[in-house]
Amino acid sequence: MSEQLTPPEEQLLDFAERLTHHRKGRSAVFIRLSKLAPHNRQENQLRLAGNSFERLVNKYEGHLFLLSNDDLYFIGLEVPVPELEDIALKLSFMFRDDPFDERADDPGAEPFAVIYTMKTDYFRFVAQVRNSCEECEQVALPDPEFSGERQSDSRRVKKESLKELTPDQLGRIEAALKTADLTPLIRQQAACAITGERPPKPVFYERYVSDRALERAFLPTVDITRNAWLYRHLGEAVQKRLIPQVGPTMAGTSLPNSINLAFSTVFSDSFGKFEEATRALRGEQSIIVELAAAEVLADVGTFIFVRDFLRSHDFRICVDELDALSLIMIDRQVINADILKIRWNARLESRLSGRREAVFRDAIAKAGAGRIVLCNSDDSQAFTFGAKYGLHVYQGQAVDARLAGAATSHAVNQ
Repeated sequence: MSEQLTPPEEQLLDFAERLTHHRKGRSAVFIRLSKLAPHNRQENQLRLAGNSFERLVNKYEGHLFLLSNDDLYFIGLEVPVPELEDIALKLSFMFRDDPFDERADDPGAEPFAVIYTMKTDYFRFVAQVRNSCEECEQVALPDPEFSGERQSDSRRVKKESLKELTPDQLGRIEAALKTADLTPLIRQQAACAITGERPPKPVFYERYVSDRALERAFLPTVDITRNAWLYRHLGEAVQKRLIPQVGPTMAGTSLPNSINLAFSTVFSDSFGKFEEATRALRGEQSIIVELAAAEVLADVGTFIFVRDFLRSHDFRICVDELDALSLIMIDRQVINADILKIRWNARLESRLSGRREAVFRDAIAKAGAGRIVLCNSDDSQAFTFGAKYGLHVYQGQAVDARLAGAATSHAVNQ
């Protein structure tokens, strides 16, 4: 292959070719994420797709490869095929609002996921790997029209001078985080109840450290989100440093506060410090722990353990980053979650037609409209969409703007 291949492709091709003498018990799954629309290939969505395989990586000596065109390969040893089929189905459901999914039933359409058993499919698998690598050689820089959609915090087009985060830089940041004061970097965003033209009424505040703030503080010339796997590890390192420091910032309001955590963070020593620091505070207000839907769906057993552990310490539970259509996979009352968050995007309306709309309405009714937050509400269309389906709690840039406008109006009228 050409020397122009990027490391993930080189590693995948080398690993696949070395399997020729080690095929016994090996299987793989290929996920065509590259065929999804740009709005469905944001960094957080790619990270969630990869997180779905974490349990298999650990349990079945797995290897995971995310290529530069966003395609994903998982290869494992003695993995039951039903487990691969289950994850492929969950990922397909996660992206059911994508135009690629709508073409799935067309004659000759490429499948979203392909499962290979090396004993019988090895040469077909290697051919597919080589084809993917050739496609990756042709991947150009992100189209400026869409590059803003791929960034965290709704950032606009990245300058070409920004470099990709490297493992060495990640190690240096993790070392610096051990003593860093993240308090100046902590931001908050309100989830608000909005009805008609009435002023927004905050329901709770999410506390977080933005990607942009991290870049400015540690690596101003680096795009920390470009490498999804290093970004994920960095996010967990930030969480473990953040949670002992974020507790005092929650004391300034009588409203509930939320914080987004990975399962591994809940199991860390840092969480123990957070729990202790907020113990008195939790007697006065609610603290909500947001858990990513992909992590919940990928390992329900661990989720139940985490949920029960958090509830025993008086935390409330939110399942975050649900796709609107994957809402039907989550029964809020069965999983005993307090809140569900659905990601808004402007294409939802066109995707919810016919039976899908009826199923979506039923899922909202079952969960309880007041228990659902329409997050990523970055334009006013979100309010129209939410009102149509009986939703009234929103979070996002459009909410921030409306909240700021209401505050300014109130100050002028004083």
